[in-house]
Amino acid sequence: MAEDLDPKISRRYRELGADEPPRELDQAILAAAHRAADRPHAPLVAPAGRHRWYFALGAAAILVLASPSRCRWSGSRIPKR
Repeated sequence: MAEDLDPKISRRYRELGADEPPRELDQAILAAAHRAADRPHAPLVAPAGRHRWYFALGAAAILVLASPSRCRWSGSRIPKR
């Protein structure tokens, strides 16, 4: 497979070198990522108050909006006698 490579392209890749960010920047990014990962996640409890109705209202809205198209699709498939 290596013999299939274009020598000009291989030479250009070798000329690019291996640029890397400075070690201090790399350490700062890793430290910020660790701090962000150590934060507590959102609580896994049921929402209280009116927020608990959002899912139910959303599901009902989907059913109401999808029903006409479903009725239209099923109506076109009924064989006529």
